[in-house]
Amino acid sequence: MKTNQLHLVLLFLLIIGATSCEKNDDLNDIDSSSGLYSFYLYDIKRNVTTKITSSPDKIEPSYSISPDSKKVLYADKNGINEMNIDGSENRILVTEGYTPCYSPSGDKVAFIKENKLFVINIDGTNENQIYNEDLGLWHPSWSKDGKHIACSSDDGLCVISLEGDLQVFSSDADSYDWSNSSEEIYYSKFLSNNYTQIFKYSILEDKEYQITDIDKYNHDPKYNLRTNAILFTSSHADYGVDLITCDEDGLNQNLIIHKDKIESPYWSPNGDKIVFVTEESNLAIIDKNGNNYKIINEISDACWKPQWSNDGNYILYYRAFYDL
Repeated sequence: MKTNQLHLVLLFLLIIGATSCEKNDDLNDIDSSSGLYSFYLYDIKRNVTTKITSSPDKIEPSYSISPDSKKVLYADKNGINEMNIDGSENRILVTEGYTPCYSPSGDKVAFIKENKLFVINIDGTNENQIYNEDLGLWHPSWSKDGKHIACSSDDGLCVISLEGDLQVFSSDADSYDWSNSSEEIYYSKFLSNNYTQIFKYSILEDKEYQITDIDKYNHDPKYNLRTNAILFTSSHADYGVDLITCDEDGLNQNLIIHKDKIESPYWSPNGDKIVFVTEESNLAIIDKNGNNYKIINEISDACWKPQWSNDGNYILYYRAFYDL
């Protein structure tokens, strides 16, 4: 029941943040709810956006950039694919699976197939099922030391070692990220007061800590590996959305910017800037101190899930596919 409540809250957040997309006369408009998407790559140094995929196939909205910033994993109807970050040399890694994620070393891939967790070598060999029970797993995320994989499940947020040991530690949890030490996971959690707060779970202590206490929907925590700062959104139906940073314990909270819509925030690798989705589904960049706000995508229309490459040179995102 609580999981259903969380899903309703998250759906509510999407609804209050959504705005209609502007129509470009040069494009044939389609229904973005059809799930047809294409990847776009923003070159930060050149200030140029390039559409890097053109297939009208349904691209599953979870992807991973390789640690060396050269490759991208994504899933579509053909299975799990790997391509160069510029969209060239696409290959199918495995014909069944979704939500792929590179290991920190880049030599392995975690993915979900039939609600179970699998790991495979990047060359397509040695596919192994890591955990045998069907817990309804999704969205795997490697710890930074490569020893554990966090997943959402029907029973709650869990951590699975590569040997198959399972720890389920929080129901009603969502949108999670690992700390640099691989000893903590940050996540949002639905509480009985109908708000979501940011928590962290200590694997060594097997204990969770609440790090925010704001009577709003606090969601989507992101951990920066260089600065150890936490980034999250804080929203209310009658207030819009704040973008907030804090330290690892939730202290020293700092308001970066307030907008009618803020979704999918993501740190730059050095922790100096933040990219996020804002009004009219535009992509925006802002400095961590709130300065130099800038819209970066050329066309709005359903832009989603921006990620910064580890070398800091690119921002990859996808948006509703249009047949030019």
